[in-house]
Amino acid sequence: MLRIVRIVFGCVAALLLAAGLAEIMLFGRLSLISPVGFGALLALMLVFLLKALHRARGRGEELSRQTAQLQSVAGRLEASL
Repeated sequence: MLRIVRIVFGCVAALLLAAGLAEIMLFGRLSLISPVGFGALLALMLVFLLKALHRARGRGEELSRQTAQLQSVAGRLEASL
């Protein structure tokens, strides 16, 4: 349930950021979202991205450890035959 809330919130924040960025690029001003709100959304999305990168890195390290363990177990099994 929490994952769904995060996904929906992230999508809404990304859409608002895209709309604000498009407004800045097309019209040269930011009137859809306040500049403080735009900065806060940008910071929030940056935190989400950094957290996802950190989580993926930890998952990759864990999978590497498990791979090494499985390879050592496979070697011992082959040696026992």
